[in-house]
Amino acid sequence: MAVNALDDFCKPYTFWSPPAVRDVVDFTPCFEDTAIIWGTCAFLWLFGALRFMVTNVSNESSFIFLSKLHKLKILSGLGVAVCAGIQLGATIYHFDKGGTIPHFYYISSPLIFLTVLFALLLTEWDRRRGVRSSGLLFFFWFFMTVYGILGVRTWSILFADSDRLYPNLPQPEVNSGMLQFVVRCVMLFFSLLSFIFSTIPDQRPLYSVDSDVNPCPEIQASFLSQLSFWWINDLIRLGYKRALENSDLWALNPQDRCNSLGPKFERYWQEELDAAQPRHAVSGGKTRRHVNESTPLLGSQSKASGTFGSADDTESLLSHGDDKATEVDVASGKNPSLVRALSKAFGGPFIRGALYKLVQDLLTFVSPLVLELLIGFTEDPDQPSWKGYFYAALMVGTALVQSVFLQQYFHVCFTVGMRLRSAVINAVYKKALRLSNAARKQSTQGEIVNLMSVDAQRFMDICTYLNMLWSAPLQIGLSLFFLWQTMGPAVLTGLGVMICMIPLNMAIAIKTRKLQVRQMQEKDARIKMMNEVLNGIKVIKLYAWERSFLQLVGDIREKELKVIKSTAYLNAASSFSWMMAPFLVALATFGTYIAQGNDLTPTKAFVALSLFNILRFPLTMLPFLISNIVEASVSTKRLTKFLRLEELDLTAVERAPEMPASNREVIRVRGASFRWGPEDPICLQDINMNLDSPSLIAVVGQVGSGKSSLMSALLGEMEKVSGSVSVKVRTTLF
Repeated sequence: MAVNALDDFCKPYTFWSPPAVRDVVDFTPCFEDTAIIWGTCAFLWLFGALRFMVTNVSNESSFIFLSKLHKLKILSGLGVAVCAGIQLGATIYHFDKGGTIPHFYYISSPLIFLTVLFALLLTEWDRRRGVRSSGLLFFFWFFMTVYGILGVRTWSILFADSDRLYPNLPQPEVNSGMLQFVVRCVMLFFSLLSFIFSTIPDQRPLYSVDSDVNPCPEIQASFLSQLSFWWINDLIRLGYKRALENSDLWALNPQDRCNSLGPKFERYWQEELDAAQPRHAVSGGKTRRHVNESTPLLGSQSKASGTFGSADDTESLLSHGDDKATEVDVASGKNPSLVRALSKAFGGPFIRGALYKLVQDLLTFVSPLVLELLIGFTEDPDQPSWKGYFYAALMVGTALVQSVFLQQYFHVCFTVGMRLRSAVINAVYKKALRLSNAARKQSTQGEIVNLMSVDAQRFMDICTYLNMLWSAPLQIGLSLFFLWQTMGPAVLTGLGVMICMIPLNMAIAIKTRKLQVRQMQEKDARIKMMNEVLNGIKVIKLYAWERSFLQLVGDIREKELKVIKSTAYLNAASSFSWMMAPFLVALATFGTYIAQGNDLTPTKAFVALSLFNILRFPLTMLPFLISNIVEASVSTKRLTKFLRLEELDLTAVERAPEMPASNREVIRVRGASFRWGPEDPICLQDINMNLDSPSLIAVVGQVGSGKSSLMSALLGEMEKVSGSVSVKVRTTLF
């Protein structure tokens, strides 16, 4: 019924193959001017509108100067539009002469004309937005080139043999065949030129600034080069000729650098802090101010080791100390989400990678379906030969497209993972410089090092596996669905085998999580001990304590190795169980299918084996996914706890940019009292001093009198209890 309706719409042609060649696949003018061209135009209008919506809210202000390449793009596009206009004019002319005009002519020619004008508008829009190469226009002109090739072939055959293909074709339509052939040839020429121009990147934007000596060619590559990773060939070729050096490596892209990633993450993290708790939180009987994450870094880091009161602080730092006050502060209000802040900052590219993964997963199931058709073709000698070629080409094309989407997915995931790692390291480093003295007591140097080296790396590792949270159930579900279509109820036996393995792996995951927490604790203790050994190596050598400290480090390392060994055993058990799952599922399914009295034909066997091979990948990746999620969850809690620690009060010291010209004061202290922490006694009380410029001031006194404490107080590293401190910036040195 649908085919007859389409044939009526396409009269005097048919929608599919001409009547004389029904046993051979061939395209007709109606099929080309409806299915192919309508789909191509719909593709551009849909994604072009989305492109306008996305770029309309961007902050790009650079544009590309009107280059020769851009002029050639406009001229070639206008050539296609003129050809479509000629087709439209010929249609109107035949209609005025009373000729019978196919219905699809009234739609295809105006649609091509308007769509090409829209493509030219997109080309100009991209130039004004600084886009050097457009993937949307690349695919559009590719489809237009394919449409042109098919049109030239169809009209050349139709013009030469119209009597045999369409015996009832009206004479005016036969006479217009020459015009259609010439117009299609010219349209193909301009479409091919537009496609070639779309593969060449335009010149750099007018206001772009590139100060790198060796910039990365990725941002300058065309869409086709980025799609095929052709831009990396120069580095591969250089590495083939000689060993690569540091100077051969490219600079990071601007969007991958810490000066771009850090502020973006800090903005969203501050939003989480603001939404999670009140602006002021009460802890230990004192109101504390939570410092904005975007506050500039302090000019100094921590107090010197010889300051008054630093011995007590050092003991507290080396021990676990009393972190009651800070814990009360952290526990106030609901917890902010580090994962949500990272998702807001870097979720856009990750979602794009998820779409790549979705397309790749769906294309994975095309091969078994085509394989079933191909085997059916070999079993039926009466089928036309073109189907065999079509099935083979479809399998090759599907594998090629699937590979392109998969590699783009991995590229996006690794890039997002690198950005997450850089942003987290940047945030931890800044936080370490702003920690208050009370917070320093519960965050050792070993823990901070692990946060930047180990925990930040966990976010990069999980980016590749995170999409398996939805991809693995999707692949397993589709595999079982198609297996049900192939093997019937016998697949339920294999499903039961998979369900029986879930409790075992859940128990392994829970135990692995506990071991991960213990491993990170032992790692923190080991690095803390190593830092103490290295800092006091002279004293250790002087008193010949090498063996004693070697034993201490060795004991901690043995505990850590014991935990690592237990984790490795659990991971091996989980991997073994999931790797055996596809074989057990296949064995149970085939055994049940044969036991039911069914015949295992080659078609069912090969298709089922193909689906079992697809099922093997998600089942194999599940243990790695579980392991990475467990590790990342532990790291997330550690990072969240650290990033929520109390910071220095940056308002304790007023940093005036300039003093009055008549006043040479650079430091003014009035009745100020300081202490190291809220639970510590006041160590500097009622300090009053004025320092003028230019002058050289020396603070002298016996050990423990408060010299270094005074310097730390002027730098804002101590808690101010009362009074005021003003420091003139840029002209004061300590």
